[in-house]
Amino acid sequence: GPNRIIAVDPGVRSSGWAVFTLIEGWYTLEEAGFVPTDHWPPEAIHMWPHRDVEIIIEDPEKYPTKNIYHRDLDRLKRVVDTLSNYAESMGWDAYTVKPSQWKGQVPKRVHHQRIMKNLSDQETETVLWPQPSLCHNVFDAIGLGLYRVQRLGRGGKKISAG
Repeated sequence: GPNRIIAVDPGVRSSGWAVFTLIEGWYTLEEAGFVPTDHWPPEAIHMWPHRDVEIIIEDPEKYPTKNIYHRDLDRLKRVVDTLSNYAESMGWDAYTVKPSQWKGQVPKRVHHQRIMKNLSDQETETVLWPQPSLCHNVFDAIGLGLYRVQRLGRGGKKISAG
């Protein structure tokens, strides 16, 4: 499998990202942060010029009860397409995941607590946090990465060891 996994939660203003590196059979959070959404091509992604990379991207979906404008969804879809195309050009595997598939319906506060409980102190120190109103994108990128590397299950639940 890949030795580096990049998880991305695209946002309307700011997108969260998290990089997990395979070290001695265990994926460790190497770094995480945010980038203004308009800067994805190409500034931020050039930070990861590695081979054996997989990128997993949250693919936004329209919920009937949520108030998100279609133009915002279109903008987020363009970010997903840009990242997928870049990954393809680099020879990386790229996957998209719907929020309902990896997050479920868990309230943000509960989900974020589950994510933080799964990180070591060393991993937590690598996170570059934005202003509080944008932290949810970083949390979601980390959570998506933890889901992908099977450290957390759907909704941030612990995966049983056997």
